[in-house]
Amino acid sequence: MRKEKWILGGIFLFIVGILVWVKLFSPTDQDIIVAAHGPSLNTLSSEKNADQIKKGRDYINHTSSLLPNNVGSTMSCASCHATGATGGSLDLVGVTKEYPQYNKRAGKVVSIEERVNGCFTRSMNGKKLDPDGEEMKAIISYLNFLSKDTADDIKDRPWTEVAIQGDLPKPNIENGKDIYSNSCMACHGSTQASSHGLAVYGKNSYNDGAGMNRLRTTAGFIQHYMPKEPMGGVETGGLTKQQAVDVAAYINSVGRPVMKGKEKDYPHGDPPDDLSYPVDSVHKK
Repeated sequence: MRKEKWILGGIFLFIVGILVWVKLFSPTDQDIIVAAHGPSLNTLSSEKNADQIKKGRDYINHTSSLLPNNVGSTMSCASCHATGATGGSLDLVGVTKEYPQYNKRAGKVVSIEERVNGCFTRSMNGKKLDPDGEEMKAIISYLNFLSKDTADDIKDRPWTEVAIQGDLPKPNIENGKDIYSNSCMACHGSTQASSHGLAVYGKNSYNDGAGMNRLRTTAGFIQHYMPKEPMGGVETGGLTKQQAVDVAAYINSVGRPVMKGKEKDYPHGDPPDDLSYPVDSVHKK
């Protein structure tokens, strides 16, 4: 009987120990980054400006086809901000609550309209929208709708911070090419990617002034979100940091449109360490 009591007591202490360990060492709510959830699109029709919001959503999803005069590629906002910018990769829930915001690349405080136009001129290699035009108003209305349930005092949106931090492994472009051929080509195309709808290089992709042309950003995006479906034995988010860096380096080595005037970026100096082009503020020092 005494032996059984010792066994039961040992089991009890073991269970208590596990519970204490979980309490002390498991992630707290503050440690876990949880993406915000925007309002259900099923409620969109009840908004006073529902038609304008719906147009904005269409512009986000079908930018190159609906705004061909402002897009110089086959890209759309949803190429990076998937599923109507409400989930998947780089959602835009809460984005309008962050602006106006200081932009280091511009060297000044920018409005949400200026930030959107930055995507048009860089990520879509196109031309700015009229900031007071109907197209811009529709896009901002949709972004406001996505952000309406987000706290007004939000400082940042940590669920969108995908750029790789810390030391970067040395890129192996040949390895990146092999991984791309195996797990990316089916969606993004081969050497003819310049005519592909999801072009990640070539004349119909983002230009060299886009944020996605930075190694940390591209590699982080790839590591978090690619491939969209299991492909070539690779699950979504299944690439290592080294593999993601290799693929990013390959993509950004193939060639893409050149943006004029990007040497004026970061006018106050201190550009990021993965910037792929020289800027005047550093060159003149």
